[in-house]
Amino acid sequence: MGRPRKYNINENYFKKWSPNMAYILGFWFSDGYIYKRKIAGMDTRYIFGISQCERYILEDILNEIGSDYPIHKENQNNRVTSYRFLIDSKEIVNNIIKLGGCYRKSLVCKFPYVPKKYLPDFIRGLWDGDGSVFWSRHLHGSKSIKSSYCSGSKKFVDKMLGVLRENIVGLKGNIYKHFSKKVYYITFDSNDTIRLKDFMYKNINKKLRLNRKYKLFSLCGNIIYSTHDRKFLDIDVAKKIIKKLNFKNVKEWQTYSRSGKMSSCIPKDPAKSYSGKGWVNFYDWIGKEKPVYLSFLKARCFMSERNRKLNLKTWDDWKKYSCSSSRPKNIPPAPNRKYKNKGWVSLADWLGKKPYDHVTRKNEIVLANN
Repeated sequence: MGRPRKYNINENYFKKWSPNMAYILGFWFSDGYIYKRKIAGMDTRYIFGISQCERYILEDILNEIGSDYPIHKENQNNRVTSYRFLIDSKEIVNNIIKLGGCYRKSLVCKFPYVPKKYLPDFIRGLWDGDGSVFWSRHLHGSKSIKSSYCSGSKKFVDKMLGVLRENIVGLKGNIYKHFSKKVYYITFDSNDTIRLKDFMYKNINKKLRLNRKYKLFSLCGNIIYSTHDRKFLDIDVAKKIIKKLNFKNVKEWQTYSRSGKMSSCIPKDPAKSYSGKGWVNFYDWIGKEKPVYLSFLKARCFMSERNRKLNLKTWDDWKKYSCSSSRPKNIPPAPNRKYKNKGWVSLADWLGKKPYDHVTRKNEIVLANN
């Protein structure tokens, strides 16, 4: 027979997932440890322990797992008061190992499997242990709220950030190593901190939490969307709105997009915002058919013949003509841009005002008509 138990403990607590079980497991991965100790003439002792600066959270954890083990005050050289409890239970230690824990875990532990349902509680436990949330002051006097998590295991933080990105829409975050210590940090800016807060504290009633960090996270406010980060209307909905404005051409749309009159739900650069989401081109965007222009040779031959009657000479003459209803739809309004590197020489050449060798001109007309 083993030694009689002095204190009560539910040794089966870590055999069944629950929100608070996931929280305590996460808390243990941050601030906990397991070890075994051989005492002469006695059985090997298997110890499950957690240390924390705030005593009440240890009391809440002990109460949750049905234990009356005592909480001890620790001596710290940095003058910060710390508390811990040590539970003697081989069963609990074995269950922690089955869940992904290990002895001397600080530098070697790996992120464990956690059912998706309980992931927010597990992450909250991790953050209440070795995570932080804080105000960052900027040079111009303003401040923003940010958050970070630290671990001595690179594999742990790599996997953790990957899991968070998979489960929190829009989350980014970064990882960096401390310049002098073997410690790795996951860092989040203000918007990512808000996303993390919404993930961890969803349906928080009657769940374990560290009140100090919860209050700080509660000050986050709402996500501020930059142009790059903003949520726009679905492309089909946006196109219906744009088509109702009845723009005559793409240039009118571009002028409108810079006017400040447009809804913030519609992007100023739809080609970039809707890339891979159904974007076709700007003509489709404004509800117009994309014009099909003649080849350069055919277009120049046409304008050379037409200009015998029009007698256009300057760019001002051309602009007036190109904006009028007299210009055929298959002739581009800006031929210098349309036919750049495709035969364009000059306006005089385009309008048939530049002298040409008659044989060359005749050959070009034949090519254009074929």
